[in-house]
Amino acid sequence: MGKVAAVAHAPFISSAAPQLFDCNTVEELSLITDLDGLTSHPKFGAWNKFRKTEQATYIGLTLPRYLLRVPYDPLINPAGKSLKTFKEGMNYFDDQEYVWGNSAILFAKNLTRAFELNGWCQQIRGPKGGGLLEGLATPTFNVRGKEEIKAPVEFMIPDYRELEFANAGFMTLIYEKGTSNACFFSTQSLKFVEEFEDPYDSENSQMIANLAYTYSICRIAHYVRTMMRLDIGTTAGVEYIQQKLESWISRYVTLIANPDELTVSYCSGLIKLDTSQ
Repeated sequence: MGKVAAVAHAPFISSAAPQLFDCNTVEELSLITDLDGLTSHPKFGAWNKFRKTEQATYIGLTLPRYLLRVPYDPLINPAGKSLKTFKEGMNYFDDQEYVWGNSAILFAKNLTRAFELNGWCQQIRGPKGGGLLEGLATPTFNVRGKEEIKAPVEFMIPDYRELEFANAGFMTLIYEKGTSNACFFSTQSLKFVEEFEDPYDSENSQMIANLAYTYSICRIAHYVRTMMRLDIGTTAGVEYIQQKLESWISRYVTLIANPDELTVSYCSGLIKLDTSQ
């Protein structure tokens, strides 16, 4: 799948199951205290080898799952016209009785929203940067006379552990306690981020592993392929092609150090094109 995504310049997004971490349930996954130590074990050798390939740049895995809907209830969430009096009998404390969904769906929702706003999929992380998801299903139930809220995620990942999962190559959906909101704070691909002596090389490695930037690069690649296809069979030379591409890409470049909301449609601060025959 990574090879297909790389050739098509179209990242593949899915979710990570507990079994990927050698766990049988999400409860076991939530109890892992040293994720880096776990994935460094020899049994994850093939996994770590894949993370160092170019194809891993195009693979993104999210977790945990999210609640698709609240239990059916005539007043709160009617099942439909023919079943409007149906009340779903369930144990509110048993997670197995809820309907959970792939959180990659929510990530795709952010991608779609970002593209609709400015034509790019770069604004997809952080509460103010396009990563926030509001109005998720949050059932409430009475416990000893007090209304309790069921979190819309299968298990809660503390803020301090978000970076740990990101470094391991996962995009975590972080729940905002006491609300119906959750957020993707990072958009890390499976690509392993390497550290170099030169800070510039280390920063470049980090950017390569960031899907927010990968989506912009992929978008540019799609446009370039289409534009170059139109010149097949013509006498267009290297200089003409170079000038054509530079003229086109300049419309999406800004030199403003801290772009505001009016300049988010500019995907880059500096782009250098090198055309060869």
